[in-house]
Amino acid sequence: MSFQYTRELSDNHVWTWISTAFEGGSNYWIDHAEIPQGVKDRYKRSDSRSEDFAELQERGEFVYSHQLPFLENGAVNIVTYEGTIHPLNRDNIENGIMLMAMNSPRHFNDLVSETGDAITADVLLQYSLFGKVIYG
Repeated sequence: MSFQYTRELSDNHVWTWISTAFEGGSNYWIDHAEIPQGVKDRYKRSDSRSEDFAELQERGEFVYSHQLPFLENGAVNIVTYEGTIHPLNRDNIENGIMLMAMNSPRHFNDLVSETGDAITADVLLQYSLFGKVIYG
């Protein structure tokens, strides 16, 4: 016998963890992020400092590159120190959350309950990009 439950996570909740990965949790293996040309054509960088995805979407803007996967048809390419390129988009993040829940329940619970740290963020980003944890 088993129990199953569903928990809805807002874009802002998940973005906070992706932001944490970009800003420190994963910088030991990420060299830099690149914005694909098609995304650059669709969204322009803004100085507004907005974290409201609906507002950014409507204006066709972004403030931080790690917001792009949360905007319609948005993505960013993560380049590792080894030189490999991995696209990060909404579908990858959603899949990463599911993999994290199944394979790293302690980190997933930290993500959901907001009790995690940079390691939690790093684990989420690795599941989102690679389908497993390969660094750290």
